Formats: sequence, structure tokens, C-alpha cells
Amino acid sequence: KGLTEVTLPAGLKELGGMAFGKCSGLTEITIPKSLTTAHFSAGFEDGGPFGYCENLTTVIFEDGITKVPPYLFRRCTGKMQTVIPDGVTEIGRAAFMNSGLQSVVMPDTVTEIGENAFAGSNLQTVSIPDSVTKIGDSAFCECKGLTEVTLPAGLKELDGMAFGKCSGLTEITIPKSLTTAHYSSGIGGGGPFGYCENLTTVIFEDGIAKIPEYLFRYCTGKIELVLPDTVTEIGRAAFTNSGLQSIVMPDTVTRIEENAFRESMLQTVSIPDSVTKIGQYVFYNCQDLTEVKLSARLEEIGEYAFADSGLQSVSIPDTVTKTGDAIFKNCSALTDAKLSNSCTNINYSMFEGCSALRKILIPDTVTTVYNSAFQNCTSLKEVIWSESLVTLRKNAFYNCSSLTEVVLPEKVTTIGDSVFYNCDSLTAITIPDSVTSFGTSMFYDCDALVTVNLGSGLTEIPKSSFEHCD
Repeated sequence: KGLTEVTLPAGLKELGGMAFGKCSGLTEITIPKSLTTAHFSAGFEDGGPFGYCENLTTVIFEDGITKVPPYLFRRCTGKMQTVIPDGVTEIGRAAFMNSGLQSVVMPDTVTEIGENAFAGSNLQTVSIPDSVTKIGDSAFCECKGLTEVTLPAGLKELDGMAFGKCSGLTEITIPKSLTTAHYSSGIGGGGPFGYCENLTTVIFEDGIAKIPEYLFRYCTGKIELVLPDTVTEIGRAAFTNSGLQSIVMPDTVTRIEENAFRESMLQTVSIPDSVTKIGQYVFYNCQDLTEVKLSARLEEIGEYAFADSGLQSVSIPDTVTKTGDAIFKNCSALTDAKLSNSCTNINYSMFEGCSALRKILIPDTVTTVYNSAFQNCTSLKEVIWSESLVTLRKNAFYNCSSLTEVVLPEKVTTIGDSVFYNCDSLTAITIPDSVTSFGTSMFYDCDALVTVNLGSGLTEIPKSSFEHCD
């Protein structure tokens, strides 16, 4: 503690963890250009070579050094200010992690900032030189005093939680050069801006073509966003679990990839007519999303695209020819739905659990209603059937407890198990002559059923077909 001055040797290559730890008399240190390796001591009082040097405020790097070694000032609690000299190309892993560093000037020779480099430090503002192309995992994570960041014009890659939990950040501009963003998994993981709770203003530089995947995953700030008209694609999970509340997409966007807005706070969305595909789970569990306008040129909707959302109504344009399974599953507020006149199937669980849906018109292009397509649609009272319908699969209308009467069209040949199971309000059913067989438990527990017109094509009534029709 009485050590006030240290001159490190010109040939020094390696410094062990806590080598000068808790030397509270140290106020200044010069790092020789020969130093390439620094270590971190784990344990109860862990730290880098200058851990807990609470009065170390001046750090000088000798000209000629090319990399700030990993862990060098980890847990050095002094209120440091430093200028990194020209020639340094990399800030090593955890070099200033959990330190008292307040300001740093980086030269335009730096190309990479390593993982955890400044994580948990006392940085308040940082200007990252345009030479930097990659910022590593959690590089500035939990820099709670950081209120302003200028990302470099040449930045290509941002790792997960790079600026995570920077609660002081309110605005960020994403350079057009950025093509790749990563996601940190595990407890507390997220995209580059994960858990930035006060980040509300996001600006994308004109010229950016794709919103990188994972970019704002778990960014919890209430973001309102306008994308520039150079964007053609929104990447996978770009805004998953984010606080995104509104987005304006230009008519240059053609693809919205899987999970793009999953579990975000979007309330309404208008998808431009340039979009031809919506990937799987894109708006999954967007519980605040009540209204969506779909692209007039949309061709494909992926599985679970709107499942568990707050949608109240939806109109699928006739350009849609391909739909995935369960795209509206458990949309419990959905009361009205118009289907595409170009689809030939209603896929698995498409409207399962849409408990507010009252009426459905199945277009005449549809030949098959797949398993559980309308299962648990407990408010469904009226079905207008496709005249081309051939097949009803298992559980298609299971527990549609408000359905009162069914007259199946004359082309139906196949009816699966439990299709009208527990339809408590069903009083009458007519099955055409084209049906030669149907599955088990088809009318099981249909308590109100009083009239059944069976077609002449039937040769057998399966076990439990009318069981518990009390």
C-alpha cells in the first residue's frame, strides 16, 4: 500500500493476476510495448494485474504496442483516463472489465474490440474509430453510465450483448456496413443491445440492405422505428422479445424472416405490398398486436406466424398459395378471418384455440381441412363449406361447442377421428352419400344432437361414434 511509483521493465512480456493488486498508492503506470500477456486471478478477490488499485488514474501505453492484453486492467477501480497509441489493432478480452475507466481514446488502427473489453466499466461516452470492424461479445455490457455511442462507419459484426444492459443509452445509429449480429445464449443473454431498457430511438443509415438477425433481440426499450427505403430483408429474430412498439417498412422489403418480431410489443403493423413471404413465428406471441394489414402480393405465410398474438381480425389475400401449420393458433381475440381463394388446404391447427371466432367461409378451392384446424373454436357458430371439400382430418372441429348444424358438401369422402367431438350445441348433421366411412368418436359427447342424416355410402358406424350423446 505504500508503493507509489513503479517502472515496468522494457522487456516485460507477461504479468500475473493481481501482480500489483491493491497497491492503493499507485496513481500512474506506463505499459511497455513488449507486454503481450496478462492474467486474471480467480477467487474471492479476483482481478487483473492492477486489480483494486483504487487511485490509479493515469495509464500510458508505450508507442509500438500492438494489442492491449486481455485482463490487463480488469477490476482496476481507479478513475482512469487513457489514450491508446497509434499502431494498436486490438483491445483484448476483458482488458478494462469492471474497471473505473472513465474515458478512452482509440486510434484508427484498432480493428477489433474483444469480448468483455470494457464490460462493467465507468465509461460515459465512447467514440469508436471507423477502422473497427468487429465488436466482441459483451464488449461494453453493463456500462450503465454510457449515454452516447458512435458506431464506426466500417463496422461489420456485432456480437451478443455488445452493449447489453447499457441503461443510459437512449439512441443509436446503425451503420450501413453492419451485416452480422449475434445472440448470446444463457441466462441474461440477448442480442447486441439486449436489455437496453431506455433505448427508444434507433436510426438505420441509408444504404443498409438487411436488418441483421438478432440485432435488437431482448432490447427492452420502447422503440418506434422507420426503416430506410434501401432495406430489402428483415433478418431472423431481429426484434424478438424486444420492446418494439411500431415499425414503418418501406416498399423495398421483400422478405421477413423467421421470428423477426416474435414476442415483441408491436401493436399494429402494415406489411408493404413488396413482401412475398412471411417466415415462421414472425409475429408469434405478439400479445399487443391487434391489427395487421397483409401485403397484396403475399405468397407464403410460415407456420405459427401469428399464433398466440392479439389479432382481432385478418384478411389473407388471394395471392397466398402456401400456408404453414398453426399460423393463427390460440389467437383468442380473433373474431373475423377471411381465407385466401387460392389455398387448397386448411393446415394443421390453423385456427385451433381461436375461441372468439364466430364464422368461417371455407373457399371452394379447399379440398382438405387438416387435423385440429378449428379445434377449441368455442364461439364458432357458422361454417360455410367449400363445395370442393373431400377430406376432414382428425379433430378438425373438436370442441366447437357453439356449432349448431352441419351439412357436409357432396364431394366429401373421408372423415377422420373425433372431427365433431364434444360439439355440445350441435343438433343436426347431414353426411352425404359420397362418404363411405368415418373415424371413431366422431360425435362423442355431442349432448344436443337429435337429428343425424347418414349417407347411403356408409357400410359401418365405428365404435363410440355417438357415445355420450345424452
